[in-house]
Parts: sequence; C-alpha cells; structure tokens
Amino acid sequence: SATQARFDEQTRIAHGARARMAATRARLSDRLLKAPFSGILGFRQVSPGTLVEPGRGIATLDDVTQVKLDFSVPETFLSVLKPGLAIAAVSSAYSGQNFKGQVTTINSRVDPISRAVTVRAVLPNDAGFLRPGMLMIVDLVRERRQSLMVPEGALVPRQRKQFVLVVDEGDMVVQRQVIIGERRPGAVEIRSGLEVGEQIIVEGTHRAVPGRPVRIQGSQTLSSEARGGDGTL
Repeated sequence: SATQARFDEQTRIAHGARARMAATRARLSDRLLKAPFSGILGFRQVSPGTLVEPGRGIATLDDVTQVKLDFSVPETFLSVLKPGLAIAAVSSAYSGQNFKGQVTTINSRVDPISRAVTVRAVLPNDAGFLRPGMLMIVDLVRERRQSLMVPEGALVPRQRKQFVLVVDEGDMVVQRQVIIGERRPGAVEIRSGLEVGEQIIVEGTHRAVPGRPVRIQGSQTLSSEARGGDGTL
C-alpha cells in the first residue's frame, strides 16, 4: 500500500547500508593477514597496539616439508655437476643420521674469489628435523658403481707400476700386477688384476718372497683387511 516514492526511498537506504557494510568489511580485511602457504609460524615481532607500517616484519613463516640446501663446489668439478645428482648431508644436531636429497639447480656464475659455484639441492623433511639456517656437511655423490677395494698397505710399488702379493691355493706367494683407480683414506680401488675372494698379503709385504710358501694364520677376503707379518697372511 506504500507509494512508489516511499519504495524508492527504502531501496536507496538499503543500497546505502550494503555499501557501508562492504566498506567496513574492506577496512577489516586490511587489518587481517593471511599466509600465502601453510607452514610453521615463528616468534611474533610486534605486540597488540603496535603501528604496523609497510615493509615491517611481523613474524616468520616456514614451510619445512622440504628444505633447500645451498653449498659451494669447486669449479674443477663443473664437468660432472648436473641436476639429479644425489647428495647425503649430515648435521651435528642429529649425529649418525643421513639426510638424502638431489641437486636441483646449479648457479650460472662462478665466484671470482672462491673459484666455486653455488649448488642448490632439495632434501625431503617429512619428519621436520631440519630447520632453516642449519649448518650441514654435504657429500656429493658423483657416480655409483661396484668396485674392488684393497687396503693401501697391500700395494707394492715398483717404478711406475703397482703390484699385489697374492696367496694361491697352494699357499704360494704370487706377484700380481694391478691397475689402480680411485683412492680413499686407507683403501685403493683395483680396476684390474684381482678377483673378489682372492687372498692377499697386507702387512709384511717386504718380507714375503714371490714363489715361496707362506703360513696362513687367519685369512680374510679382499673386502676386509688382512693382517700378518714375517711373510704370513
């Protein structure tokens, strides 16, 4: 039963109320901070009532489901660096535990002072042990292969050749020339000249004579360290 003018006035009032409500919601949203991703919130850096200006830090937010690890590699290894290489990292906070990951990015520039390139790897961190800023020791795995290793003391160098004293089935000493490869502390890779399971003399090689018998006191395979002296194995 109201007039059209009355209806138009009430409609205008309703539209004005909706506009004021939208403006109020907009002002409230300016005071609400929403994280762009899920993560762990650090210490708050402001207190209630503090005036927050643009660019001021309020808190830290970290997504630690996986961790990016940056480390430097000498430029001499640039030829073998590539995405997908495996790494194993350890931290003093978790003694004896290895954290494995893969190289994802290699920096395009070499540092002119350190002559090293920065490499970035990603480590899965489902358990949440790793945190941003931790110091870690990294082993970069260039390649994996099965190889024969002998104790370094088993090598008998002569001129530019390397020999190993092998004990055959008749307990006789046989001098065998070998081709060596990579070295590790206390161990040497044998590329050719030996087979797995052969018995070698590790200590007392200067007393063992090729073609002479030896008395075996305690034999071990090539994968272990054989000890002895005075021409014994």
